[in-house]
This record gives sequence, structure tokens and C-alpha cells, in this order.
Amino acid sequence: MNNFRIMHMEMKIRGFSKRTIETYLYHNQKFLKYTQKSPRSVNNMDVKQYLESLVDKGLKNTSLAMTYNALKFYYYNILGRRFFINIKRPKIEKTIPFVLSKEEIHKLISVTTNPKHQLLIKMLYSSGLRVSECLNLRFKDIDKCIVFVKSGKGNKDRLSILANLSKEINVFNTGNPNDYIFKGKNSHLTIRSAQMILKKAAEIAKINKNVSPHCLRASFATHLIDQGEHLGDIKELLGHSNIRTTYGYIRPNPSRISNIKNPLKP
Repeated sequence: MNNFRIMHMEMKIRGFSKRTIETYLYHNQKFLKYTQKSPRSVNNMDVKQYLESLVDKGLKNTSLAMTYNALKFYYYNILGRRFFINIKRPKIEKTIPFVLSKEEIHKLISVTTNPKHQLLIKMLYSSGLRVSECLNLRFKDIDKCIVFVKSGKGNKDRLSILANLSKEINVFNTGNPNDYIFKGKNSHLTIRSAQMILKKAAEIAKINKNVSPHCLRASFATHLIDQGEHLGDIKELLGHSNIRTTYGYIRPNPSRISNIKNPLKP
């Protein structure tokens, strides 16, 4: 049996998401194309040179770490090659997600005239879902103000909250509960499309921040903290395994910070 087929089977058994499986296979195929070697001929230096070439191309550490994880899983876990012990995983830079104010969120929504695009922004913000989770939602996954997230990150199912958007969602209801809410040409809208929708809305609203789906997710978490919700509940809504990850999403509200009395007296 082909080693990549074995890798696919092993990841499936371990409960890896479909997207992760595809990503790991992609990175391994790309690596072999670079080395022009067979998997059994690959060595420690080949991997290091490949990772260095990606750094030279300007690849961010987050993407570099994903490539590392993909290669290590195949060569260490599937082929039993031990040379990965001497290759250190790239450090993932800790970036602070931008958080929008509630006023900025409402401005984004108000300048978006396309009903489906407006619904996407409302759903991303009011549910705190990852963009891939939101785009994968089907009509059957919504029950009034509750959204059922099937096979989220880590292949975990969970529930999250949602604003009362029943009327707006029903406008696009095809009558088939299995249809995607944000239907695209072949499947659902792409992540790239969602990113461009938000970028365009931010430009029209004249919000000079890097507005992205992740930004709305971080804003959702921060605003819940501001209104006194329990951090453990927010952790569950976001689908985090570790509460430390949730802490990384929380950013102080600028308006609240400005009201804090500085200890240095003039």
C-alpha cells in the first residue's frame, strides 16, 4: 500500500479533520517535489534546507510550523524515521488579534448592502465561529439563537450562541435542510471570499484596521468578557481545548483602559 495512503488512513483513524489531512498530504507532496528524492532517501539536511527555503520566501512561522508538523507526522509516525529528533519546531509568533468596538461592528454591517454578505458578518460576530465553521453551516444547524458546530477544529462538535437572525437566514432557505447557508458555485463560499467581503466592508466603513473573520471572533470574545460573561463559558463557545488559548483572544477594551487612573502622579 502507498505510504501516503497509509498516512491518510492513520490520520482518519486518529480523528484528524478532513482539512488537516488534505493539508498534511499537500505539504509532503510539495516537499518531495522539492527534494526530487524518494521518502526513504530523505534525510535531516533535506528537511532543514526545505524549511530554510520557505523562510527565504517569506513564509510566516505559523505556516512554517504547519509544514514541520506535516513532515514530522509522515516521516516520524508513518515511516519511523528518527532524524526529526534533531530538527526543532519553528516558534509560532504570538500576534495580538485586532478587536473592533461595537460601534465599528455595526458600521461594518450598515455599509454592507449585499444581504448575504451582511448576514455573514452578523453570523461571524454573533457566534464567534471560525470562518471555516461558519461557511460550513447548513440550515439544519441553526435552531433559533443556537448554532450547532459539527466537526469543528479538532473534529469536535459543540454549540454556540447566535443573534436572532431567523428572518434573514430564511430569505436564503432553499427548503433543503442539508444545503449550505452560504452556498457558493460548487459548495459553499470560500474562505478567501469571506475575507474579501470583510476587507471591502472595512474600506467602505473607513476602518483602518486589518479586519478579518478572526478579528470578529476576537471581538466576540472580548465583548462577552466586557459584559461580565464567565471565561469558562466563552472557552466552550469558542471551542478551545485549553483556557490559555481563550486568554490569548481577550483584549482590553480601549475605552475602559482610558478610564483607568494612572498610578504616576504628575
